[in-house]
Amino acid sequence: ADKKRSAVKVQQIYEAALAEDPTVFDYDGVYDAMQSERAQPRQAEKIARQSRYIAQLKTQADDRKREEDIRFERRLLKDRVVEDAQFEGKEKFVTGAYRRKLEEDQKWAASQEAKDAADEKNDVRKVGHMANFYSNLLTKNVAMGTAKPAPAPASSTDTSAPGLEGEGPA
Repeated sequence: ADKKRSAVKVQQIYEAALAEDPTVFDYDGVYDAMQSERAQPRQAEKIARQSRYIAQLKTQADDRKREEDIRFERRLLKDRVVEDAQFEGKEKFVTGAYRRKLEEDQKWAASQEAKDAADEKNDVRKVGHMANFYSNLLTKNVAMGTAKPAPAPASSTDTSAPGLEGEGPA
């Protein structure tokens, strides 16, 4: 009889708790909700985070592809010289897209030459003085994160600088 009374009492307490809050015994649901709330910021961070090196790798791959295209064009040009003797009096046709590609290749080659010249000029190994090396390390080194952006080129129409009055471009 004692067991029956305690079972009835437990059943009453159980029903009262369910009447008060229907999710009181839903442990798995509460735990899953807590875990999803905790994992949600991590998922958002993973989506928002960008790779550090992919952009650099893509630009390097594009540069290599462009260099390969230029080498291929040079080979074709040599073959074309041989064929030009065969079709000497004929008209030559060049598409606009090919002409634009050639112009882009020339611009890219000019920018590469300028970049190489700047790198050669700023090469700290050729200075031969360790003070310059350490100065470069502390002020201009990209790897140390201290490189400053290049100053914007001065406009050629500005003649307000002292000593330039009356002088025009030669």
